Amino acid sequence: MKKFEKIVGPLVLLTPMLAGAQYATPPATLGMLIEKITNYAIGIIISLAVLYVLWGAFKYLTSRGGESINEARDTIIYALVAVGVALLARILVRIVVEIAQF
Repeated sequence: MKKFEKIVGPLVLLTPMLAGAQYATPPATLGMLIEKITNYAIGIIISLAVLYVLWGAFKYLTSRGGESINEARDTIIYALVAVGVALLARILVRIVVEIAQF
């Protein structure tokens, strides 16, 4: 086991260099910073929306009819609306950054 650790240990430290990974550079302008923050927020929102859709699908599949089907359907619709609003927000931010030329 020690021999394995001696061989694999340094390789793990060199992995970013082998993959050609680069260090993150700070954004050059305010517009780039705003777009970067927006992209992270959109990623989080879409990830949560996917989980919400899965939760709605689970509720839909496990419901036995009646009002619970409508609740499950509404859950899925709200998650899809959230994705739409997030994508529209990204477009709006890009338009504002382009017009203002930060």
